[in-house]
Amino acid sequence: MNVPAINLGAKPRVVFISTMHGNGWGGSEELWGRTAERLIKGNRAQVLAHLSYFPEPVRQREELRAIGCAIETGHPNRLRHLVSRRVVTALGMGRKPYLVRARPDLVVISQGAHFDGAAWMIECADRKIPYAAVSHCFVEGHPFADTHTDPLRRGYEESLRSYFVSEANLRDTRRQIATPLAQGRVVRNPCNVPFTAAPEWPEPKDGVFRIATVARLDTVVKGHDILMEVLNSPKWKARPLHVSLYGKGTNENSLKRLKAMYGLDNVTFMGTTNDVEGIWRDHHALVLTSRWEGLPLAVVEAMLC
Repeated sequence: MNVPAINLGAKPRVVFISTMHGNGWGGSEELWGRTAERLIKGNRAQVLAHLSYFPEPVRQREELRAIGCAIETGHPNRLRHLVSRRVVTALGMGRKPYLVRARPDLVVISQGAHFDGAAWMIECADRKIPYAAVSHCFVEGHPFADTHTDPLRRGYEESLRSYFVSEANLRDTRRQIATPLAQGRVVRNPCNVPFTAAPEWPEPKDGVFRIATVARLDTVVKGHDILMEVLNSPKWKARPLHVSLYGKGTNENSLKRLKAMYGLDNVTFMGTTNDVEGIWRDHHALVLTSRWEGLPLAVVEAMLC
């Protein structure tokens, strides 16, 4: 179906809303962040962003500020998963003042899952502000009663566009909230390695194969605890294998304790790196034990390498 382009005027005010909490930046931030950068550098829009509070400096946020993106932060809303109309109304006070100050011509709501931004969607719909939703993940097992599904459905149906990072995420959202979602589209996330990447296959050192996990240290989503439980089994302890964990996150201390408890001398915490291609010059395979994902960049980047 051909969908007409959105005409917002010569230089509209575009506001990006990110629902990411607990981390300053992640894979789900790359799409809106690079879109904002392109709009600013092309002098195509006035760009603003509303992000969650994070106590430490975040390089990507500072780079956007430096080129002219007006960023405002708020404290994480721990009730963000409750999307019933009552909760949307009760918690709308923090959103309404921001939207009044921002005076957007368009709001782009970047969600970690497919329901995080429901309250923002309803706020925009109520105030007749054009908006688009971007969903980076579908959570299959998340329970929804009709009182939750109804406002979520309205949020999607009244959006100008609803973007998903995979065909499966779009299909499953349509099924879960029972709407054809005619304005639903699939959009691809940017990668952190070029399509021409071709690092040499590393020879095993002393016969040891090296496997990498590239994911923030968030066990609820990324499942590092599952990986460590598997590595704790006698057959895996006996195999010539080393596992590198790339990333930082809210469960780093717990995972280090789990490593010590299981005696996993073949697991190393590597921290973060901007040299993704460098990871695959030194490792033979990716392991990703996520409990849910959308279309993880780590998989795409490993495949490109």
